[in-house]
Amino acid sequence: MPGKGRFDGGFDLDPLVRDIRVPAADFEEGLVLTLYGKVLRWGPGSWIHQPSETRTGEQGAIAAQLRRIEIADPSRGRRRN
Repeated sequence: MPGKGRFDGGFDLDPLVRDIRVPAADFEEGLVLTLYGKVLRWGPGSWIHQPSETRTGEQGAIAAQLRRIEIADPSRGRRRN
């Protein structure tokens, strides 16, 4: 809610925003990771495996292609479904 947040002061050595909280029924629904937070949590390829409400059709198609390539990669040792 605008105007309801607060900053307790101090200096953060890592000032990038990792997540935000939104009003929701429970803790999990209220947590929204930023792109930076997703990279920290799942790595730089997170956009390939994690759905996003802002993903375009083109980005979804590219992600699907990259998942198929990853599954077919013989260097991974086993196939994933």
